[in-house]
Amino acid sequence: MLHPNLDEHWLWEASQRVSKSGATGVDGQSHADYEESKAQRLKDLLRKAKDGSYLAPPVKRAYIPKDGGETREIGIPAFEDKILQRAVVMLLEPIYEGEFYDFPFDFLGFTHYWGKSRKGNNVVHRKTSAKRFRHSLKAIKEWGWEHRHMSLKEQQEQINRKLSGHYGYYGITGNIRSLSRLRQEVQKHWRKWLGRRTRGGPMNWNRFKGLLANYPLIHPKIVHSYKTPSEIMI
Repeated sequence: MLHPNLDEHWLWEASQRVSKSGATGVDGQSHADYEESKAQRLKDLLRKAKDGSYLAPPVKRAYIPKDGGETREIGIPAFEDKILQRAVVMLLEPIYEGEFYDFPFDFLGFTHYWGKSRKGNNVVHRKTSAKRFRHSLKAIKEWGWEHRHMSLKEQQEQINRKLSGHYGYYGITGNIRSLSRLRQEVQKHWRKWLGRRTRGGPMNWNRFKGLLANYPLIHPKIVHSYKTPSEIMI
């Protein structure tokens, strides 16, 4: 069953993985268009996906030139349909996950590696892959620099929304350290870009700590708690 795992956080992460520069479908909606009311749209999409009322729009047909004067037909889904398709793929991929490699490997945004359980048994652990960590941090850094002149309240709300989306997808058992590290790095960069918008120079840590007391960033939490097959067998 997919429904128990499909939530707003999952859809948010899926939306982040859809190409921002992809061609538009029959609805003419681009990534930028969808971002304008993204939170509400994802809520509506989740509701329709779960109650069975979601109907995929027709796929737009396009033709790409090939060598020799021929063309190749391709289908371009509507942007929202791309999000739901990506979310379903993200849910299905772990079903085919191989867990019995004797070396660390990346899969679905996580690095899987052998470790020890509290009882000393060999189990598979998961943490955010370095590539995905850098991608998430870069996206928040770029957003922060572009919007550093927004009010502190607006910045806090948007940053927390981005962190919440990250926690919602990567918040799995055993990954709390990676989540905490992202929050710490985001705090560092938030201090830097706030310092760049004032004439007084960089913001010192004491002043920034006072700001965080009034505009705190949400703490990470484990959203998906489960055991791997190796843990179950043990």
